[in-house]
Amino acid sequence: MTPRWLVSLCIALCAGGSALAAAKAVFPEKIYEAGDVQLANIITHEFVIKHEGDVPFKITDVRPSCHCTVPEYPPEVGAGKSGKILIRIDTKGLPTEPLSKNVTVATDAPGGERTVLAVNFNLSTPLE
Repeated sequence: MTPRWLVSLCIALCAGGSALAAAKAVFPEKIYEAGDVQLANIITHEFVIKHEGDVPFKITDVRPSCHCTVPEYPPEVGAGKSGKILIRIDTKGLPTEPLSKNVTVATDAPGGERTVLAVNFNLSTPLE
């Protein structure tokens, strides 16, 4: 006969397994170097957001640092899947100098930390 404490332990471990399930957002790349860009061009780049957990998480906010930066992103990333955050930067009207434009990404994954993604570039006027 199996001792009661062993049966209780097995039940607790099996029931607790779902409580250990968690979402984990990972960004393999946080900085993109776009290099030299001519004024009035549009920069686009996709940042990958990987899910290394076992329950889905939602992307709750993607906030650009400037009106010239527009993000597109999926509302949710499934367990074991990847999503893409597309960043578009319209350089029209920006100063011609080295620049960095950022977006801050928030998810509902445990920890709730915000991740800053940056696009760095050197803006210059076109040669005529």
